[in-house]
Amino acid sequence: MLKRSTVTIVAAIAVTFVAAIANFAIISLGNNSKVRAEALIEQPADANNKPLAVSYKSPDRDSFLAEGGRAAVVMERPTDIVKVARGESVSTPIIIKHIAGSNPSSYVDVKISAPNGYILYPASLAATTAEEERQQASLTGKLIPGSIDLGTLVATNDANAHVKVNPGASSTAHVTLTVPKTFPDEMVGETIDLPIIITATDDAGNADTVYIENNSVVLEVIK
Repeated sequence: MLKRSTVTIVAAIAVTFVAAIANFAIISLGNNSKVRAEALIEQPADANNKPLAVSYKSPDRDSFLAEGGRAAVVMERPTDIVKVARGESVSTPIIIKHIAGSNPSSYVDVKISAPNGYILYPASLAATTAEEERQQASLTGKLIPGSIDLGTLVATNDANAHVKVNPGASSTAHVTLTVPKTFPDEMVGETIDLPIIITATDDAGNADTVYIENNSVVLEVIK
């Protein structure tokens, strides 16, 4: 049976993080920052600390389609960095493309959702909490005070969070990024990768025949 591609999270400086890694450091792109920030994002995991994001077998899109995959769904972001001030919201477009395989599906059914369960730990909190504590918080859903569920920063428009895209075509959806007034001072000037979660099926409702290239929206908190 065909397996879909490895889901990846792409950092703002084009470093790719594979979703099979349970946590990783955010890259700081603030004006005065030249080093890796100590803030962390903890990815959702199960009771055995296995990331819930699924790692698939095929190494790349071309291989998947050559092996008989019916379609590939690719997310692109027209804007490199979306700047949002605390207490404000900004709508930003994302583009969903359907690349047909040799046995093409007449359409792909695509659902877009926020990165619920991806927890941000600002540097000061990451330095004072143990990895086991953070993993337990991810498992139970009980956030450590001061941490932030990235899913609360991203909202999808109901009208286009679920789209059908024909072969060779693309569809533009919008997500709204909101930064609360209470967002930590230490995160101002930093960039945060907000994974956009995409699921897709072919015209028969089969997900195994569709390759997904996820991407992220890069948020910069500006004040």
